[in-house]
Amino acid sequence: MRVTLFRATMVALIGSVLVSGMIEEMSMPPELQSCLKIFEDKTSSTDTVGKEIFFTCLNSFLSKWKINSKYDCKLTPMQWEHFKRLINQLMIMEDGVPKPRSGFRTRQEYRKLTDEARNAFHKAVIELKARGEYDLFACAHQGDVLVSGHKGTNFLGWHRVYLAMYEEALRRIDPTVALPYWDYTLDLELEDPTKSVVWSPCFMGNGNSEVNTGPFAGWKSRLGILTRQIGRLGYLISKYNISKILSNCWTENVTFPFGEPSSQIENHHNRVHNWVGGDMNRLETAAFDPVFFLHHAYIDYIWQLFRCRQKHVCCIDPSTDYPCTPNNKYHAANRTMDRFPMFRNIDGYASYWEDHWYKYEPPPTCTYEQDCGSPWLVCQGGVCIPKTAEECHINVTRAYTKAKAITRSGNISLEAKASNPDTALNTPTQNSFFINGEADMKLWVFVPIQIIYMKKPTAESFPVYRVYNGQPDLRRDFYDYAELRKLIFHGYPKENSNCQMNASGSGQILLESNGINYFGRYIEYAITDSRLLFGSSMVYIGVKNPEFGNTEAIISAHDRCGRMCQPQCLDRGSNLAKYRPCSGAIRISSASPKMYGNTLDEAILDVWHWWSRDRRNFTNKFELVMVCNNDGEWPWK
Repeated sequence: MRVTLFRATMVALIGSVLVSGMIEEMSMPPELQSCLKIFEDKTSSTDTVGKEIFFTCLNSFLSKWKINSKYDCKLTPMQWEHFKRLINQLMIMEDGVPKPRSGFRTRQEYRKLTDEARNAFHKAVIELKARGEYDLFACAHQGDVLVSGHKGTNFLGWHRVYLAMYEEALRRIDPTVALPYWDYTLDLELEDPTKSVVWSPCFMGNGNSEVNTGPFAGWKSRLGILTRQIGRLGYLISKYNISKILSNCWTENVTFPFGEPSSQIENHHNRVHNWVGGDMNRLETAAFDPVFFLHHAYIDYIWQLFRCRQKHVCCIDPSTDYPCTPNNKYHAANRTMDRFPMFRNIDGYASYWEDHWYKYEPPPTCTYEQDCGSPWLVCQGGVCIPKTAEECHINVTRAYTKAKAITRSGNISLEAKASNPDTALNTPTQNSFFINGEADMKLWVFVPIQIIYMKKPTAESFPVYRVYNGQPDLRRDFYDYAELRKLIFHGYPKENSNCQMNASGSGQILLESNGINYFGRYIEYAITDSRLLFGSSMVYIGVKNPEFGNTEAIISAHDRCGRMCQPQCLDRGSNLAKYRPCSGAIRISSASPKMYGNTLDEAILDVWHWWSRDRRNFTNKFELVMVCNNDGEWPWK
């Protein structure tokens, strides 16, 4: 009885579906299902945020999927040979130990750099791009590396070597430069981390849509102009997350597939990629955004903290603590490291990186007597808080470069006030519309999907009250339906640590389509009313146009707290319009009756009979419904 009411309501909301179109349900790809099963066996929905698990497995699956290999950089043998020569020129061997030619360096938090040091760093990155070497490094983060350098024990070591070589390449241009790290725990001290000064012309440039401010404005990535969509997906790593990692002793405790999801460094790292969005949201294109290297420098710093704990607290030698991987040859300790054939995978764990290459200056702190050591950080209550993008007023002379990949010319004096990135709730999502390396709206169609959502059990109260006999009842708000709550089961699924509700009650369900037989991603969101116990909304999600061949895609949805929604497909075997749980994987053909619109307005008019006399007349044509409830079950089971 407790769940029946919600199910009955759901049937009432979607029960008038009369038309079945050429959209077919598919089984979830076995490799994706296998990855999800690994996490299911290690944790529960009340302990781990569902979105974290799903997108970790989805991104791993998409990176391995053979269709993506067609869209690697396709460097010539001569270009790869140049990259190998470059790597060999960056170091010298002394007694069998690799050492950097430019000497030892100290990595600092990005905002701790002086203006002079920060500008020098930016100029070195720009010059590396102009030489064509930056793109060589970005392209090195593709192909087999997506398998051998991710989702396993070699993730930490491979990226340590990768960062060291990238940093040394920068120091060939300017030996005073060191790779800074981006400590996002500082940004979490802001009410809205997307407003951090990091996303201003003084630092990384804007974080909303195409990057058109700052030192990297107009940069080209693999898929066109460099783009970001900060704060829409994922979340930033918190001090609590780091404390969970540092509560362990063995490497297997903090790496995939051995560790608990909440302790896996790579798992937390994935969410920051999602949070930055745009090019960073795909492993194949992530390294084309300069923020990639600052993000990974902080991940490496967290690992270094863990290694210090191993050595001094756990009495473990971190250089030899490389877990055995019998079922994954790509992560085997003695396998030759992809892109860096002079090393084995286990060499990324060697102590000579911290002994001879670099060290980290701790993140900025403050007391009542000592400030944060940076004009871009303010001490409040003993905590360093970043200034916002609004506080960045700059007069920057941009470095001249002839690189075709950078759309700027000459020395430009720029007087600007930083754009103020709006929160995700206030701005629409800008999709790239790339499919298989080409950006064109004609390659896309739009499928209507209905969202059925339930108010989360821990939702905040609203300052709106019932009134009896002229007196407000302050014991509960107007939208607290105690009678209905008793009839609905709440499983209390785990939420993001930074989950917050908009004061107005408006919320979002974020939907995403990812191609299975094509290379393309589309993100959209539905607006919800968080005040109500349950309700419905609608969204039109983009997928590849099946006129160019059948489309296979995975459709997923989650709320801003990270709770995954369950896909439900129309039961074609029933005379009544019934829905049953399904995988969210669909196949779409161009045969009639088509269940999509070639344009967004066509898709809308296909659903709403606006030309009828009763303009409220709503025609349901939903083959797929996303049910966002609180039953606590994994939605993919």
